[in-house]
Amino acid sequence: MQEENVLKLFDVGDLVQYVSYFDDPVAPWKMFGDLGIVVSVRYIEDRYQVIKVRWFSDNSEIDMAPECLMKLKDMDLEKNTKKEKK
Repeated sequence: MQEENVLKLFDVGDLVQYVSYFDDPVAPWKMFGDLGIVVSVRYIEDRYQVIKVRWFSDNSEIDMAPECLMKLKDMDLEKNTKKEKK
């Protein structure tokens, strides 16, 4: 049996947004929520990632499953980085 490792999707300092969704074949929906910063990442049994997020809305810190989070990118920063490489 092959050993599986978690995908390392999140790093400390990432800007994230809470995302809830209902995957129904007839009427699926997705809802976007609060913004936060990843303050720690831990792994359980090298298979599960637990993300601790500090939320901007109430300054609380909560452990979250990565399936409930979406990483946001700074598109301006990405453009500037590409220009510098040229």
